[in-house]
Order: sequence, then C-alpha cells, then structure tokens
Amino acid sequence: MLDRDPALPGAVELGTTTIPSMPAHTATEVNFVIDPISVAAIWAMADPDNTTAEADETNNKISLPATRTNTSLYVPDKTGTIGEATELRGFLKRLTDNAWLVGKTVTFKVQGTQVGTAVTDVNGKAELLWTITNGPASRTLQGIFSGDVDYNPSTGNATLTAQTHATKMYGVDRDGNITAYRIFKAWLYRMDSTPVIGKLIRFKLDGTLVGSATTVTGGRAQVGYTIADGAGAGVRTILAEWTGDGGYLPSSCTNKLTVYKAAPYIWVMPRSVPAGGIARFYAYFRRLADYQKQEGKTVSFKVDGTWITDVVTGTGADAGIARYNYTTVEPPGVHIMRCEFAGDAWVDAGYGEANLTIY
Repeated sequence: MLDRDPALPGAVELGTTTIPSMPAHTATEVNFVIDPISVAAIWAMADPDNTTAEADETNNKISLPATRTNTSLYVPDKTGTIGEATELRGFLKRLTDNAWLVGKTVTFKVQGTQVGTAVTDVNGKAELLWTITNGPASRTLQGIFSGDVDYNPSTGNATLTAQTHATKMYGVDRDGNITAYRIFKAWLYRMDSTPVIGKLIRFKLDGTLVGSATTVTGGRAQVGYTIADGAGAGVRTILAEWTGDGGYLPSSCTNKLTVYKAAPYIWVMPRSVPAGGIARFYAYFRRLADYQKQEGKTVSFKVDGTWITDVVTGTGADAGIARYNYTTVEPPGVHIMRCEFAGDAWVDAGYGEANLTIY
C-alpha cells in the first residue's frame, strides 16, 4: 500500500497485507487499519489471480475488482437458399476450463450488418433463425460476444454461402367438353428433383391467365377451370410458369387441353291439331351442362323425316327458342315432329322430338 497515487513522484510504501484466496471470477473487499488511523486516500496494488489490478481506497477499505476471464466464440460456416430461413449458430465458452457459457447474448452480422441476437443455452449455443436475403453467393458471417463484468469479449468469423437453384416443371394434359370443369396441375422441382414449396405458379390458356396457385407438399400447384367457348372445339395450350426469385430460377411447362363440343339439349313441344290445321312448332335449344340458351343457331323442323323449314333461334326474350307455324298436310294420326341441329364449332349435332297428333 502507498500513501498516494503510485504514478506520482515521492510515493511512500506503507506496507503490505495478505488477503484470503479469492475464487476465480469474483470480487472482494479488504478492510485494514493504519496507525495512527487516517482517513487520507491510500492506494494499493492488488494481485488477484496473478493479474495486477489497481484499487483506489478511502476510509480504510479497498475494493478489488474481479478479473474478467477470456472467452472463445466459434461460429460454423452456413449454407442456405436465398429466401429461406436458416439457423445462424455460435458456441461460446470460457478458456480457463472450456466450460460452456449460459445466458450470454451473441450478436450476428452478415456482411457487416446486424441481423439479430440470440442467447446461449446450456450447451453454450446461441441460435438465430434468419431468412437469407438477396445478395452475393458468398458472404461474411460474424458472431460477436461483447463481454460483461465477468467475461472478456470474443468474436467468431465464418462464411455464409447463399444458394440459388435451377428449377424444372412438369404438368399434365387435360380434355373435356365446353362447360366441363377441369383441374390444371403442375409440379415445381429443383434439378435434383427436390420439390419446391411455397412458390406462386401462374396458369395460362392460349396466353390468357386463368389462375394462380402456390406450390404445396410435393411441389404441386393446381387451379380449377371451366372450359369456355373460346374458338370452339380443338386443342389449346396450357402454360404453367414460375417467374423465379433470388433462391430459385424461373421455369415453365406446356401441356394440351383438348376441347370437345358441348352436348346439345333440344326440347320440342307436342302439338294436337285438326287435319289441315296450323301446328305451331315450338322448340327451345340449350347446351349441356350449363343449359345456356343457344341464340342465333339454325335448326331444321321435320315431320316424319320430311324437312319442313329452317329456323334461327331467337335472342332477348326469345333466346334459344325456335318457332314456326305449319299448315298440316298429314293424315289423321300420330306423327313425329323433330327439331334438328347440325352442329357447329361449339355445340355438337343433336335433335329433339315430340308427337304431332292430327285428328
């Protein structure tokens, strides 16, 4: 102990004292008496754990600071896909006995930018779940323990490899009549056939967007579609496309939709008239399966197979209706009255029949 700051000239040593052994990483206080009792400031040179520390004393009491222990932080290299979550890890221990340190905060930085913090568990592990952002394929990864009253700071450095994958897609052909409901499907994979989940796939039919869906388990995306009239029966192109992102490059696939004509539904109203009387032919024309009224379609009326006339179905209030007033020439009895449609690009050929009774 000295009577003044040891850095000042003329400092006089007052003596020495021995204190009990201190446990590692702890602080302690030492009380002492100088004869005569003095309240003057006394300086002491302390050497706990063989590390010299300097303590300022007043009122005959010295507080010896605990020695901070050196630490080591190990951060392993990490590989992950851009846009997906990955675990950044750091393992913190003290160097005196290689014991893991629990409850210590580790800060993680990528390319020098802080991305989050985590607290060490019983195994000294700090783990941060972080979604890899767009950027270079190789990046610096750093874990930092800033230290505390007991432990010195330490840093761990590693490399983060951010991957971008090429992709491929497969789909299926479909067929059906106009008005039929079909499900378009496509599967998105990495080139090693690993399914890619959570990506938005767009479906187009002959270049027109019909729907979008996100890939689920197995990499599958699907949308429902009711086959529209379009250009009528024929083959149309289904395009499923993934536009890509930072982690997965774009890809697409094409398949065929074979479209058949809709089935017709023609209903003819029965008639009963006297010989030579007027039979008011009446038929309405729909398609299946949605029963849409067929406007502007040419149908033929026949009696017992003999053509009578062609009529164009109406519009507006008469949508899908065909009418004709026919002066009968047939003998009394039951005859077959038929309304025929020859078919077009959208609706198949068909007919409807009813009885024409002449008395």
